[in-house]
Amino acid sequence: MNTTLNIKRNIVILGVSLSLYGILVFLIKSLLINGNDTLNLAITADLLFVVPLIYFLLIRKSKIPNTTVIPVMLVGLILGSYFLEKESQTYLDLFKNWALPVIEFSILTFVIIKVRKALKTYKKLKSVTPDFYDTLKSVCSEILPKKLVLPFVTEVAVFYYGFINWKKRVINSNEFTYHKESSTPALLGGFIMVIGIETIALHFLLAKWSLIFAWILTVLSLYTAIQVLGFAKALSKRPISIESNKLFLRYGIMNETTIDLKDIDDIEVSSKDIELNKETRKLSFLGALESHNVIIRLKYENTLIGLYGLKKRFITLLLHVDSKADFVNSVKAAIENTELFKTPVKEVDEISKPLGGLLSDRQKAIRATGWILGVSWLFGFTAFSLFNSDNELAFGISTLIFSMLPAIIVIILNKLESGRWKELQFVKPKLKPSIGAFITPFIYFGIVLSIQYALEIRSVPNWGKLGSVNEMVLGLILGYPLMLFLIMGEEIAWRGYLQKKLIKTFGGLKGLIFLGLIWGIWHLPLSLQGYNLPDSPILEAFVTTPLMCIALALMIGYYGLNSKSIFIGLILHTSNNHFGGTFLYVTDVYDEFTHAMVFSIIYILTIILFSILYRKKENTSHCNFGIN
Repeated sequence: MNTTLNIKRNIVILGVSLSLYGILVFLIKSLLINGNDTLNLAITADLLFVVPLIYFLLIRKSKIPNTTVIPVMLVGLILGSYFLEKESQTYLDLFKNWALPVIEFSILTFVIIKVRKALKTYKKLKSVTPDFYDTLKSVCSEILPKKLVLPFVTEVAVFYYGFINWKKRVINSNEFTYHKESSTPALLGGFIMVIGIETIALHFLLAKWSLIFAWILTVLSLYTAIQVLGFAKALSKRPISIESNKLFLRYGIMNETTIDLKDIDDIEVSSKDIELNKETRKLSFLGALESHNVIIRLKYENTLIGLYGLKKRFITLLLHVDSKADFVNSVKAAIENTELFKTPVKEVDEISKPLGGLLSDRQKAIRATGWILGVSWLFGFTAFSLFNSDNELAFGISTLIFSMLPAIIVIILNKLESGRWKELQFVKPKLKPSIGAFITPFIYFGIVLSIQYALEIRSVPNWGKLGSVNEMVLGLILGYPLMLFLIMGEEIAWRGYLQKKLIKTFGGLKGLIFLGLIWGIWHLPLSLQGYNLPDSPILEAFVTTPLMCIALALMIGYYGLNSKSIFIGLILHTSNNHFGGTFLYVTDVYDEFTHAMVFSIIYILTIILFSILYRKKENTSHCNFGIN
């Protein structure tokens, strides 16, 4: 039943993603967007970011690995490269040249960090020696589709054992070697020599016919030799072991199986010939070519996992062990005394305690605020002093990175604290507050612009700035998800991480005001450049922007009081920036100072109004936003 539901859910997720890409391809081919740089930017952002983001939200609670977002993003990249006109691929080329390498490097870094962390954990245990192959499998199972884990791990392990791991393996009392008296290492070494000799001879012979084909065969032969070298060296690095009531049987990275000690029916030292069949297997990948000296018979059928995840079933397993008598006696002793080779679980628990797990909410909030402001200001003041708004491309990229930094920082902190995505408030919002959050910016922007028009400090809207009616509609529709993606970088930090901790520390109203103040001063690198008020940057930085952020924080806190969802803030913040920015763009201001004062007064009134509304709602509510 669950399998059927999972399949249906996966089909729906795939269908939604493909449908969204289909709609975008239709819009790309439409004459409505040709030559419109804004719409081309929106389409590119939707292909590369918005659809993958929607896909991520759909798979978040499924068994589909989060890293499958990367292939979805690559599909968008391919579609954009194929369907967008060459002159419209400026932003696509920028992504290829700058963002894609960063993504690839980030994934590689993530894998390396996870592997190193797991290895360090194993090394701290007294009776366990870290196994790179098993650790890499564990890490990759978290970030790769299930069917790709073993093929990927096998390829990485070949290079690791072949070229990186030269340190002699220390054998513990619960481990047993099988390569010292085996003929396999010599056989594989001879095979490498044959490959080398034959490759040189064949290369010169084939070069007379086709130089390209000769080099292709040479490269393939060298790769085969590298694989064989990795297979051979892995024999000495991955001994058989008895741990936690289990018997781990390994033959390098070529074959392995895990057997519960209670499932062993009989184990004996024996070299007698036994016919191999579907129930009787050899641990060695050479099969009948290698002799055995131990026979293990099981009560139940088990699985032997070979190269690239190939599986074979067995009940009887034949293997070679260097110290055969000691091995058999140790297995029998472990079966009789299950505590003998038990892994010290308490030590594992101590090692795996999350970084920052003992910090209070106040300490976490202070730490996060310090990191967000420090990193953001360091980058922002540097970038915005080098690139002003006249250099649209560089300024746009700097703004994008600046807006994403808070999210990156709190995601790292949340991960170090062993937090889940749900703890960043990624839950479905309620409909009524979502509608309120969407509409509210229209109301206060309408009031502000009406007052400014009445005071004759602002012109009537010139909708022609947005192009034709079709272009305007498409721009407003397609621009919303683009803005939503940009805003996500802030909202994960402000509403997803900090708001809950500040409310728990200072109470609802004070916590939201503190959050708004932090949010406001975070904008300093932009505000001091006169981003919204070119002639009054000090006024913008220390008056209008902090007031705006406090007002927005209270509005979001009010609408999200009972929702516990980051999406309330995301909706209101996006509507404020997208539609509010559009209203300001299509009108001209005649008096910047008066314009700023009108906005500031409206923000102060909004702060007073929503403070009263929040307090009233808080007093009648049994559940505070973000507080369990």
